[in-house]
Amino acid sequence: MDSVVPLGEDSQMTDDEGESMGPDWTLISTPEDYEEEFYRLDVLGMMDDSVGGQRLFVTVEEAADGYELAQVESTQLCLRGVSEVGLCL
Repeated sequence: MDSVVPLGEDSQMTDDEGESMGPDWTLISTPEDYEEEFYRLDVLGMMDDSVGGQRLFVTVEEAADGYELAQVESTQLCLRGVSEVGLCL
């Protein structure tokens, strides 16, 4: 079968125009931008009709070999609002 990708090979789904399908991320701010201790990233394109994406708050700490991930907090970005229990509508 020509359409099957062998295990271990890196592949990405694309649309008819060759654009990648699925989530993409964008760096929104760095700690220096607002004198905060975290990076702010948006992950968009979740291919969901209620969840637009996630906003990640990423904290890194200096380590012997450079930097390491210390903490990640996530907030859902809802397209149609939020229910009383906090789920995307």
